Amino acid sequence: MADISYTVYIYELAKSGNFPKLVSSLGLTVACAAFGQVPGSGIVCNTYAGAIVNFSASAINKTGSIAKEVGTTVVNSLVGAGTAVTCFTGIYCPDNDKDDPNKFNYHFPGGKLSIVKFDIAAVWQNDYVPRLGEGIAARLTDPDHLARMIAVPQPRLGSWSNPSGGSSPNSPAIDAVIDQVGVASYFVSGDALGSGTVNQRVSELLAIHKVSPLPANLLDVNAQAFEPLAKELNARWVQEVNKAAGELLADYPVKVQMAQQSWRNDTLPKLAVDHFDWAIPHIGKWQEPLLQACRDSVEAPLRTLVNWGAGAARAHDNGYSGPATLVGGQGPAYWAGRSRNWCGDTFNLELAGRRQSFDAAISWGCVRRKNGEKGLDCPAEPKTVPAGPKVVMTPDGPKVVQAQSSIGVVPVELCREAYAPFDSKYCRVATARQPVFPGLFSKVPIQRRTQPGPSPSPAPTTRPSASPQVEPPPVGPVRRLPPVPQPDPTPSPEATLLPVIRRPG
Repeated sequence: MADISYTVYIYELAKSGNFPKLVSSLGLTVACAAFGQVPGSGIVCNTYAGAIVNFSASAINKTGSIAKEVGTTVVNSLVGAGTAVTCFTGIYCPDNDKDDPNKFNYHFPGGKLSIVKFDIAAVWQNDYVPRLGEGIAARLTDPDHLARMIAVPQPRLGSWSNPSGGSSPNSPAIDAVIDQVGVASYFVSGDALGSGTVNQRVSELLAIHKVSPLPANLLDVNAQAFEPLAKELNARWVQEVNKAAGELLADYPVKVQMAQQSWRNDTLPKLAVDHFDWAIPHIGKWQEPLLQACRDSVEAPLRTLVNWGAGAARAHDNGYSGPATLVGGQGPAYWAGRSRNWCGDTFNLELAGRRQSFDAAISWGCVRRKNGEKGLDCPAEPKTVPAGPKVVMTPDGPKVVQAQSSIGVVPVELCREAYAPFDSKYCRVATARQPVFPGLFSKVPIQRRTQPGPSPSPAPTTRPSASPQVEPPPVGPVRRLPPVPQPDPTPSPEATLLPVIRRPG
C-alpha cells in the first residue's frame, strides 16, 4: 500500500506539472528520465540530457572495437559450428553476391536469395547508440521495458502487447505493410534493439515476395540472421546502459544517508516523544501526515536505489548474467534489500524503544502525572535488588539471569531515557514526605550532654515550697506499628523484573 500511495502521489505531481516538486522528491536523474516532458522540465533537465549526450559519444567512440569483437565472436561460435546463416561487412561472408558487394547469397532448397549484408558498425551507430538514453531511463524507471529491448530471441511484432492499450511502437509504413500482407510475426517488435535494420529488410523481402512468391520460411531469414548479432550487441549495449545509470545514481546514497541522519536528529525525537506514551498504542494511517516530510526527503531517493537494485537481473547487472554495477560501494542486491518503508519502520522502532523505557520506569515506582498532564513523577531513591536470579527484559522477551551482586535502578533515569532530549520537562523527582501519625506520639525535647556523668542540678531561683510534691501522671504504653515483612533474600525469577533498555538505532 505504501508503494501504491507513493506512486499515486508522484503521478499527481507530474499531472499537475509540478516539476520542481518532482525533482525534490525523485532527484534530478529519475525525474528527468521518467517525466522529462512535464512542463518546467526543459531547462532543469539540460544537465541530464547533457550527460546522456556524453554517454552516447563514448559509445560512438567504441564503434570500431565493438564491431570487431561482435563479428569475431559470432564467427567463432556459429561459423565454426557450421550453423552461420548471416554475413558481416568486412568480417565474414559465406558467399558474396558477385553483382552487389553489399549483398550475399543465401541458399535454400531450389534456389538462392540475395540478402543485404549486416554492417555491424552501422547497426551499432544507427540502432543502438541513439537508444542509449531510452535504455538508461528504462534501467532507472522501467526494468520490464529494458528487458524487452535486450531480449534474445527478439520479440516479434505479432506478439507485441501494450498494457495501456496504445498502438504498436512502429512506423505507419510498417503497420501498413502488415495490414496488407498479414505476416506480422516476421517483423521484430519496435521496442527491440536493432528492429529498424531488421524490419527494413523484412519489408524489402515482402516487396519481392509480392512479385515473386518465396517460401514462407525465407520471410523470416533476416530476423533469424540478426539474432546471433543481437545477442552480442545487446550484451555490450546494456553494459553501457548499466554503467551510465550507475554514474547518474552516484550521489543518491549520500543523499539518503544525510537525509536519514537529519530526520533522525532533528525531527524524530519530537515526533516520538509526542506520541509514544499514549495509553493505547496506535500504529496506522494517523502516522502518514507525520511521515510525509520523511518520505519526500528520505524514501524518494531510497526507493530509486531499491528499484534500481530490484531490476538488476532483467538488466543483466546482477553479477550472474552480467557484471554487477556498484553504487555507493554496494551492488544491486544490497539496495534491493533495503526497506521501502524506512520512515514508518524507523518511527515505530523509536516508539517501541521509548515505550519500553516508559513502562520500566512505571514498574519501578514512577507514576503518571495527574489531570492528563504529560510526563512522570518518579521517586528520588534508587531501588536496589539483591544478588540472585533476575528476570531481565530483552528485545526477545524476558530471560532469567544470575546476578553476582546487587543491582541498583534509579527510576527517574528510566524516565529520562524515555523522554530524551525533553526529559527535563517531562521527568520530575517527587519530594519525599515523612509519615504523620496524629495522637500516637508526643514531642519530647532531647537533652544533649557535653561530657559523661550526671547533669548538675540547676541553681534554685526561688525559695522551696512547703507544699508536698505532686507525682506526675502515669505514661501509657507506646503503640507500635506492625513490622514490615522482609523479602526472601533469594527471590524467585518471577519476583524481580529488571529492565534492559535498548534504544533502536
